[in-house]
Amino acid sequence: MISLKNILTFVCLNIISFGIFASASTEVSVPDEVEVKEVKIKSELSELSTKVHEHSYAPIKYTVTNRTDKPYHSKLWVNRSIGGGSGANQVFSATTPPFAKKTFYFYPICDSNYLSINSTDSTPAHTYINSAYTDMTAAVSSECRETWLKTLNASSSYVSADLINITDWPADYRTFACFDFLIIPEKQYNNKLDESYRKAIRLWIAAGGHLLLIGDATTVESTKRYGNGKISIAPERMNMEDDARIKWFNKLTDRKEHHHYVGANERTDKYIERRFPKIIDVNKYKIPPPPVFLGLILLAFAIFVGPICLKVLAPVGKRFRLFYIIPLSAVGVSLLLALLIFVIDGTGGVGTRKVHFVINAADHTGLISQTQVVRTNLILSDEFHLPMEVAISGERNSDGYHESLKDTQREDEVCSGGYFPSRASVVHYLLQPVVTRWALHVEKTSDGKYSFQSSFPAQLSNVTYTDNDGKVWMVKSLMPGQKLTAESVYYKGKFKPTSGSFRANMVDKDGKTGVIPTLDSIEWEKTEIIVSGPIAFNN
Repeated sequence: MISLKNILTFVCLNIISFGIFASASTEVSVPDEVEVKEVKIKSELSELSTKVHEHSYAPIKYTVTNRTDKPYHSKLWVNRSIGGGSGANQVFSATTPPFAKKTFYFYPICDSNYLSINSTDSTPAHTYINSAYTDMTAAVSSECRETWLKTLNASSSYVSADLINITDWPADYRTFACFDFLIIPEKQYNNKLDESYRKAIRLWIAAGGHLLLIGDATTVESTKRYGNGKISIAPERMNMEDDARIKWFNKLTDRKEHHHYVGANERTDKYIERRFPKIIDVNKYKIPPPPVFLGLILLAFAIFVGPICLKVLAPVGKRFRLFYIIPLSAVGVSLLLALLIFVIDGTGGVGTRKVHFVINAADHTGLISQTQVVRTNLILSDEFHLPMEVAISGERNSDGYHESLKDTQREDEVCSGGYFPSRASVVHYLLQPVVTRWALHVEKTSDGKYSFQSSFPAQLSNVTYTDNDGKVWMVKSLMPGQKLTAESVYYKGKFKPTSGSFRANMVDKDGKTGVIPTLDSIEWEKTEIIVSGPIAFNN
């Protein structure tokens, strides 16, 4: 018989056991507290466009948030191939103050089909695709109708177009340098963009860009020249069908009328602007074949290490002598060849430069576009400095094809490596926006002619100006500060300036004015400087 005492004991033990089990279960079901760590460094990387011209700027935006109590130093690496590698590396430095968020804008040069970008803070890589194989690149303002982007992408003019938000990027010429066309609503250009943006865009137009302003339905179509570029105004064409709009744009972008950036193409009868000026005598600077006597030295060395060593110096029974005779003779011949090359070729190199300086006088801005070809000898030091706003790219001077320069390095303002390899023929392309007060002042005289006055620092020759009626005026020679009356001429040459613009050669005997300097050890045999652009004023 079960007693009351046993029943109470059993019940108590079960209650205690359930309590212990419940307590254990509750303790297991409660998750451990997770410590949330604050991200100390956060960065973002974005590009203006994935479609840029070769040898042009490829603007990028780099935003860093620093939540530490120390300045954060980071670097941005730009490689010429996806995933990095041994391509032409460009390095940009950025310093973010403690507890601050800072945005940096960098302008690497696009000299390859692909550019890959990564940073020291493990920012995901962004890849740029160079659209150099298309005829033109264009940017459409984000305030335009979407139909305009569709029109460009569907046109037969091989236009690669991107939608951009202009005010998200600096008011800098380099922001727009990778585009041939810029499409903006007229109201945005006149009322929403401040003067700094309009100034940057005007310099881009003077250098060969084409601005297309979209007005309202009542706007009258018009196109006018501005420097080496154009400004076109068109109605919104809201009621125009897509096919009609595409046909109209194809006519506007006729390749025969289209102008690239500064530089002259001497192979045609028309004044067609190029991105960089062309040097005609580039083949003059190709590396010549080695002299005959170098081959004779190598032949003598082969005879020495062959019959002479085996028969005379290290005959049978004394072959062990070859272990020190051949290495010592090889070192001796190498030193002899190096000495002969040094004596015959020397150090440094020789070259030719051609510079086109586009002046936008009303804004006091200018753009230097420079091509230079160099034949190098022995280069003892390949390091040189370029300001951050100067873009440089290049290629080997080879027969029938373009070979990009290899192993070039640029970290901020310091350039080195393969830009100037020893015993090579290379071509460089340099681009630099500048602030300048150089200008050609043109004033209409009482007898219907024009007087020219120069504020350039050197003598100008063959100063040519085209008035708004298409009539050409010329002064053969114009000194700084000098004021001369121009004579009307019948101009049949290739380089007739556009209406309201001028063109001249600047006679710079020292080759230092308006030229972008690079390696000091290069001797420049010829420096040709062309200046052009809108005149300062026209009464």
